[in-house]
Amino acid sequence: MKLRTLSFLAKKGHHSSSTQNHPQRDWFFLVTTTLFGFFLIALWNVVSFQLRASGEQTSQTENNTATVKTGSVESVQTFFDKRAEMRGEYLSTKRFVDPSR
Repeated sequence: MKLRTLSFLAKKGHHSSSTQNHPQRDWFFLVTTTLFGFFLIALWNVVSFQLRASGEQTSQTENNTATVKTGSVESVQTFFDKRAEMRGEYLSTKRFVDPSR
């Protein structure tokens, strides 16, 4: 069944009314479709950005006393402070000894 379907499609492609290749037409269609898709994506991003910007603007003006959670920022700062201390310790007291010598 599957082979008959594939052979039918192959025969149908060879017996089409136009047997000539049109690479210029095909490239024009490909480039036009690509540019149209790019235009749609850019338009979607602009509209989405405008809607988001206008939505954030109204929410900020309504609620001026918003609290910011800084727990994750403080944990990252603590981590990098410990790394800086460890680096200073390695630079000042610990020495690397090459085992191959």
